[in-house]
Amino acid sequence: MPRRWENPLLPLLADVALPLPLPKLYSYAVPPEFEGALGPGSRVLVPLGGQQLIGYVTAVERREPPRGLKRVLDLIDEEPLLDEGLIRFCERLAIHYVCSPGEVLKAALPPGINGSVQCWFEEQPDVALRKPLRLSDRREAILRLVRQRGTVSRAWLGQELQGSLAHDLNQLVEAGFLLRRDSLEGERRRGAMRRMLLLAQAAGTPEYRAELATREKRAPRQAALLRLLADSGRLERADALAQGWSAALIRTMLQAGALREELEPEIPATDYDLDASVLGLTLSADQAAVVEAVAAALPGPGKRPGRFQPFLLRGVTGSGKTQVYLELARLARAAGCGVLVLVPEIALTPQIVARFQGYLGQSVAVIHSQLSGPQRFAIWRSLKSGAVRVVIGARSALFAPVQRLGLIVVDEEHESSFKQAEPAPRYHARDAAVLRAQQLGIPVLLGSATPSLESWRNARQGRYQLLELPRRVGGRPLPEVQLVDMRAEREDLAGRGETARHFSKALIEALLETHGAGRQAILLQNRRGHSPWLQCPACGDVLQCPRCDVSLVWHRSTGLCHCHLCGVEIQPPPLCPACKGAKLSYWGAGTQKIEEELASILPAARLLRMDRDTTQQRGAYVRMVREFNAGHYDILLGTQGVAKGLDFARVTLAGIIQADTELNLQDFRAREWGFQLVSQLAGRAGRGDQPGRVIVQSLDPSHPVLLQAAQHDYLAFAEAELEVRQHAGYPPFTRLCRLLIKSTEETLAERACRRLYDEVPRPAGVVALNPGPAPVRMVRREFRHHLLLKSRRSEDPGGRLLRQAAEACRDYFHKRLKERDVSLIIDIDPQGVM
Repeated sequence: MPRRWENPLLPLLADVALPLPLPKLYSYAVPPEFEGALGPGSRVLVPLGGQQLIGYVTAVERREPPRGLKRVLDLIDEEPLLDEGLIRFCERLAIHYVCSPGEVLKAALPPGINGSVQCWFEEQPDVALRKPLRLSDRREAILRLVRQRGTVSRAWLGQELQGSLAHDLNQLVEAGFLLRRDSLEGERRRGAMRRMLLLAQAAGTPEYRAELATREKRAPRQAALLRLLADSGRLERADALAQGWSAALIRTMLQAGALREELEPEIPATDYDLDASVLGLTLSADQAAVVEAVAAALPGPGKRPGRFQPFLLRGVTGSGKTQVYLELARLARAAGCGVLVLVPEIALTPQIVARFQGYLGQSVAVIHSQLSGPQRFAIWRSLKSGAVRVVIGARSALFAPVQRLGLIVVDEEHESSFKQAEPAPRYHARDAAVLRAQQLGIPVLLGSATPSLESWRNARQGRYQLLELPRRVGGRPLPEVQLVDMRAEREDLAGRGETARHFSKALIEALLETHGAGRQAILLQNRRGHSPWLQCPACGDVLQCPRCDVSLVWHRSTGLCHCHLCGVEIQPPPLCPACKGAKLSYWGAGTQKIEEELASILPAARLLRMDRDTTQQRGAYVRMVREFNAGHYDILLGTQGVAKGLDFARVTLAGIIQADTELNLQDFRAREWGFQLVSQLAGRAGRGDQPGRVIVQSLDPSHPVLLQAAQHDYLAFAEAELEVRQHAGYPPFTRLCRLLIKSTEETLAERACRRLYDEVPRPAGVVALNPGPAPVRMVRREFRHHLLLKSRRSEDPGGRLLRQAAEACRDYFHKRLKERDVSLIIDIDPQGVM
């Protein structure tokens, strides 16, 4: 139906967002055959220049068409995939993070659904149709490759010949030397869908009884299938075939109208446990007060609206934040609302899912990176249909189409992994969750024992309502934290002529005592691999990645040197590549080396290592958490994932092998990361009946951040760090935008970065810091130069001026600086500047 103000004589146009770094929308004419079916949220195939792309319809209306308007080529979906609320939310994110709406809309859909258009070329067999054309060496090479292979894709030609081929290919097609065809690949992929058989007429009706009587006489086997469906209601077609019902019989009954078939999403079976212990827990007075405050903003039964209110819940580790989330989710579900819970790491997922399923039942969807594309799409459809109303997931779950969403929870809101780094949109899921809650008019609860300084300042200034859980459940004490000076340890060992080790005497004694008592321990070493760098003792050269500006890490498990940025693997050289005069020495310690030392200290202990190398296999995190929780291992050793949110009742000892790693990073957030890591790991100890103990090893145990973490004094840390940030002009007192220029030629990256700094005017109130090489100067053979834009929150509270400056740089870059080998990345609110 046309809108009341639309002229029905005007053509119907669709505004389409394309998944390219293009800030504008494109208009296309809607063919008559798609009218009524095509709407906001539909995916369409559209032409752009000489290619065809999948785009996302954001609006449809009748209006005067612009000159040269092109038509929509194909409608991909039978019904829109995104509702208008999610479309508007994506548009807001595109504005805030200075990217295109198409990039955000693509991110909003599950992987595996977004197909691609593949372009194929073959030789024109009719030579008479060819027009005169000068055949350059490059065009001759293209024709030669096409003749050799018959049919080739544009992507393959690009790999073989390197560089841009668009102009030459277009000329060869227009001159009749080549034929071109475009195919849409993966566009109709439906994910994991089940084909369900149902009765065409409801059981017990006169029509059903007549159908049954007829078939019992002429086709008793068909009648038996009717009776089976009358009893079961529905049967998956694959199960029917497995039970002996032939495909021909099923097809005959479908064609005759005795049966009908429906597609329904197949929700993948989860590998998660069900923790029913949460059912017997009662809320403490502190927890009940938090629940009451948030529940007052929840939507009510029927259509009673909720109220937008951001809450910051600061609860010490072990204070029962998860139980608060569970009770609020129950209240939201009782009011007919959906619930979205964001967690930062897949490692946190098993336990929180087990508790939600134990508290709310099995209808809890889980979204994380280790799901396949079809599994994600099946979950997405189950949420869109309303079959499931509670979803738990990492940052991409922010876009889940939860029906009548009434509550958003962001657990461990301080975690930097909520920030999307690549590709665009480079959003922060915590901040985007607040935007989505504001749009829907519902509460959003941010929880952490160590809140980010941005959230903490928002609470102090009244933008967020502060709620607190100051005590552990059951009055359990926070663990005692002991700081150990590793410099003194090493001097003592050297004085006795002993080899330095990575375990202090205090940590060794604590491990022996814990193991002897039948308790468990968690150890953190925030570096994986065996030896973090290989250095020549003669010339001092460190073995570098040939593609990145970082040292290679030796892994004992593979015997190779690995780059943890680009993934390159090389054999360790027999001699120093720089001077050829000596063998390389292996320095530092990653989790593999710590595991070796630990095995020599406690040979009887059962060790479990959890890092990226041991958790690549699908389901590995879930299995490891389950096995450690069941007591199959005595010590859990890992990188920072072991410090985040895990809850094991038998863990009484937590240790940090080297606490200085985070504190020494070249980033203004380094002290905040260091405090959070120590505090979060300390929180893993003493969560059961036995008190906990924490040992933190450091080369600088008098560091103020470590002293504050040892005292569990978040308030003192936040007060001191906010003063430092305000004086230095860093967030949360300012807003930042990082402009990163990348090129395989460093002079191009350096020149483009300098010209953005020198030539692009900036609004008053926005300053640019001097451009220069990024701390990690090269990644994957691309040189990286950057500059930072900054505005004070007091003068630019919504970030409008900062975004204007970033948009001006983007537009100037594409008009004046864009070259084949130079790219620009815009990162609003960067979480790091490495």
